[in-house]
Amino acid sequence: MGVGCNLPQEARGTARIEIGTQQRVGCVHRDDLCWPDPTSVSVVEDRVWLRNVLHSPLYLDEHGRWSDKGLRIRSGITIDLIGDDHDDVVLQFGDLPTPEPQDHEVLLEVAATSVNPIDRRLRSGELQEYITRTFPVVPGWDVAGRIVKVGANVTDWQVGEEVLGLAFTWSIQHGSYAEYCPIDAAAITRKPSSISFEQAAALPLVSLTAWQALSEFGQLQAGQSVFIQAGAGGVGSVAIPMAKHLGAKVYTTTSAKNHDYVKSLGADVIIDYNAEEYESALRRQEPAGVDLVLEALLGNGIAEAAIRLTKDGGRVAYMNNEPPEMDEIEQRGITAEFLHHRPDGDMLKELVGLYQSGEIILPRIQVRPLEDAMDAHLESERGHTQGKVVLRL
Repeated sequence: MGVGCNLPQEARGTARIEIGTQQRVGCVHRDDLCWPDPTSVSVVEDRVWLRNVLHSPLYLDEHGRWSDKGLRIRSGITIDLIGDDHDDVVLQFGDLPTPEPQDHEVLLEVAATSVNPIDRRLRSGELQEYITRTFPVVPGWDVAGRIVKVGANVTDWQVGEEVLGLAFTWSIQHGSYAEYCPIDAAAITRKPSSISFEQAAALPLVSLTAWQALSEFGQLQAGQSVFIQAGAGGVGSVAIPMAKHLGAKVYTTTSAKNHDYVKSLGADVIIDYNAEEYESALRRQEPAGVDLVLEALLGNGIAEAAIRLTKDGGRVAYMNNEPPEMDEIEQRGITAEFLHHRPDGDMLKELVGLYQSGEIILPRIQVRPLEDAMDAHLESERGHTQGKVVLRL
């Protein structure tokens, strides 16, 4: 038992008790579980749940007690919901059984994964109408690693091969923020020796998303124009060089500090969103609108602005939300969709070949250890990263 504990006796039972953020406690414990001075704690049956604890992860020490004296990574990171408030979701370290690959899957020993906006949106409880989840959830879809086991029906892959892929499913439970990750064998491709595991882990989701938006949905051709929001972000960092590879004129937005980076990616016109209103600036350049808009941002009026910036008969690909309800979409013959990326090992193989040959510039990466996952999510939420944040195991 902890020393000097003032936790109410009822919090040691099986009922759910929550100690709110306004209440300071010296210790929360039951049996041998102890945590001093948390920001917010709940005790549910045999588990202690922490909320708003971003910089002091816990681990179970050799005496079976929760400690803040260090951090031990085992299987990886899980997401658990606290009550029904989807804002109160945290990333926690913990142990889960090593998953077994299904017949059509391979099991990867993960070398690196990366952070995408979809990861933090799932963490916060969003998109449940599209993607189901079984808690505790291991987040993460991007993955690079080595095959350690193959499913019964997999014949094209062997144990020991180094690969990258998009471990996406419509019902998520065991993703890539872990030592091992199952993935559909049709969703992977071989990792070239010239590309590191960290760089490879940054590629699958953003590359497939950008290419499917530009080439398949957008049908972008040489001589056409495209507006790519947030040019320094993950999707923007690969969409800009892809659009230039297709021969398009590229407009984008970024802050002044990211101007040189976005310019190096090939953007033709860069709008500093802090210095001028981007819709007016783009309208001056393209009075009739652009052929294609890739809208990766959320916010008041942003979805509607994307429609207004598209020429008659043009297309708008929304990365994070459904199109707005606007009569002019139909009246002006605009095609607008919320694009859901799809895993595609063959497409990823072609794109990796373009990266390897230098025809498409690799995105900039910032590498952090897996135990920094929560901080990495917060950094991503602030929206000021260049390229991708990669988590190394």
